[in-house]
Amino acid sequence: MTDTNTKALIETIHNYRVDFISCPGVFMPVEPYELVRACSGRGTALEVNTGHDYNKEELIHAAAHCGARLVINSDAHCPQKVGDLALGLALVERLRFPAEKIINAVQ
Repeated sequence: MTDTNTKALIETIHNYRVDFISCPGVFMPVEPYELVRACSGRGTALEVNTGHDYNKEELIHAAAHCGARLVINSDAHCPQKVGDLALGLALVERLRFPAEKIINAVQ
């Protein structure tokens, strides 16, 4: 399934303008480095979703290695959580991901 899912997402970003991939690896397994390389080449960002438990660190490391951009999302399911990016921002800071590569980072 991982290969099929990864190929489907890569074909999508090559055939359509995609701003970012939401929850990569959360609902369907993907090969992060392969997906990130493709996204980097097409200008497609990848979402770091603070509301789901998945291997965000691997995704962030892959994005840093390949020069891909990220978007951080609170995945709010209640009004109090809208825009709460603290966990995601702390994670990218701890992993030293470049702030200029986060499309919704406050500079």
